[in-house]
Amino acid sequence: MSTLLERAKLVAKYKRMSLAQLQENIGLSVGHFYNIKYLSRKVIRLFEENYPEINTEWLATGKGEMLNTNSTTILATETKTYKVPLLPIAAQGGTPDNFECQISKHDCEMIMSPVENVDLAIPVTGDSMSPEYPSGSKVMVQKINEKAFIEWGCTYVLDTVNGAIIKNVYQYKDDESKIICRSVNPNFADFIVDISDIRGWYRVRCCITIK
Repeated sequence: MSTLLERAKLVAKYKRMSLAQLQENIGLSVGHFYNIKYLSRKVIRLFEENYPEINTEWLATGKGEMLNTNSTTILATETKTYKVPLLPIAAQGGTPDNFECQISKHDCEMIMSPVENVDLAIPVTGDSMSPEYPSGSKVMVQKINEKAFIEWGCTYVLDTVNGAIIKNVYQYKDDESKIICRSVNPNFADFIVDISDIRGWYRVRCCITIK
């Protein structure tokens, strides 16, 4: 029988997003399913509220099918896609690397996004954000106003003076003018970035991986 983590990954694959994004969407920490063996009533309720087509008994125990029997209509709507420009800039899954690029959206290839309200698609390189955002995948991002609201602990592509990077972003409590950039891969160390060096903030909404 499959494990809870394996079933959660199947749900994320069905929803066409990374496991990290699935967890963030329902208010869980990025590594939640790596640290538990059983579903709490709270998590079951979150799935029922956000993904009603998912059979929570299957998710919790592995018994039955992943989808509820009344999910036919929901399945049909999941096939809708949206065109977004693919930037020929790799978001580095590592550290800033003195990369600068000014590109018009009109010069970009258009690709299909499974989620709406995203502005760009950006390819990912490097292993520091694996396994959630593996090298070769593409992230669908939404440009945000960083002065309005930043969701600390979530994944962003940052357009910095030293290049485009994808990282989980945390508040640097010792200095509000800086942020902590953290990788998913524990083999990569945190590093600090000055907020003044960030030209644009892009919230990751979905990750597409072709195997």
